[in-house]
Amino acid sequence: MNRINLIVVALTMTLSSTAFAANLQDYLQHPEAVFNKAQWIEAGAGANGAALLAVAQDTQAHRYLRMRAASALGFFPEQQAGLAQLAQDDRQDLEVRLQALNAYTLLAKKKSLPLLERLSESTQVQLRAAAGRNLLRVPGPEAVTLTRQLIARESVGGTRRALERGLARRLRR
Repeated sequence: MNRINLIVVALTMTLSSTAFAANLQDYLQHPEAVFNKAQWIEAGAGANGAALLAVAQDTQAHRYLRMRAASALGFFPEQQAGLAQLAQDDRQDLEVRLQALNAYTLLAKKKSLPLLERLSESTQVQLRAAAGRNLLRVPGPEAVTLTRQLIARESVGGTRRALERGLARRLRR
């Protein structure tokens, strides 16, 4: 049995104990598939993505499903508050938080700056790095200033160098 089959079997077993719509479960289980907003709605996400937010928040569901759900919420601007909350929730797996942060930044743009600033001060290097990467996506001089501040205080050399390279690319545009 190959790795993909094992993942699907494990996810199916996890899902059997949850209350998510069967069609939405099916969509979330396929790592190779990319769906658009209309397809997520058709699958049972709800017109505003509420079912996806429920999956992403359910700490009893498989982590991979929660990650996929958090990422898919990037199609649903109505769920910005839920994404911001997920990104800050220490009870969530780091991977779920990172996907929520990415989706939130894509939706909120400049409104994401306060959250990105808070997470750039995290004790977890992965959260600081993700905050920095997302700061590089946000338009405006405020995001550049926050990125420079993060670079100045970043103690992990690899993270600092990656942010320096990203900022240099951004400033060349």
